[in-house]
Amino acid sequence: VFHHAGIKVPFFMFFGHDSGLRPKEAPWNMRLAMGIAAFLCVAIGMFPQPLYNLLPYPVDYVPYTAAHVLGQLQILLFGALAFALLMLSGIYPPEIRALNLDTDWIYRKGGKLFYLGCDQLFNGLNAWGERFFAQKVPAGLARFFADPGARLQQYGARLWFGAVGDRPDFSVIDAAIERRSRLGAYPVGIGVLLAVLCLAVMSFIFIR
Repeated sequence: VFHHAGIKVPFFMFFGHDSGLRPKEAPWNMRLAMGIAAFLCVAIGMFPQPLYNLLPYPVDYVPYTAAHVLGQLQILLFGALAFALLMLSGIYPPEIRALNLDTDWIYRKGGKLFYLGCDQLFNGLNAWGERFFAQKVPAGLARFFADPGARLQQYGARLWFGAVGDRPDFSVIDAAIERRSRLGAYPVGIGVLLAVLCLAVMSFIFIR
């Protein structure tokens, strides 16, 4: 933190390359806000006890002891010494116009990939659900209930011939079933079979 905020930024700000930009002075309200923030930083740093008194729990900490002051001075002075030696030896990376990659690269690039993945996944599921539940299912139900008797006979015929292993021409069978359904003319055996099945179901439900 000291290297970046205390040395690097002020050094390159005042002693770096001149970019040629001459920005105008900030408006008075921004300067007032910066002045208030600077005053609070200095005041809280010099007199921290009023801030400690605002905390919900008692604070037994004295920042300006000999050990604390010497320890922080050692860190600051040796950090400044390392920066000066790196600058004088030419090892310190030069100031160049470039992009600084930080941890934000992960969520910037990863967030885009996550968005694209979610877009493909959930919009794909949404499109499939619309095709199936909003188009195919209502269309199939409409076809079925247009003539449910004929549809049940057609499905039953397919199940029967599939069970016995026969592969007849279902277009002919479907046409015959639809014609009988429109005319209401069924063989007597079918009516008897349906009546027997109905009685068997009723006996199974009501007779225990």
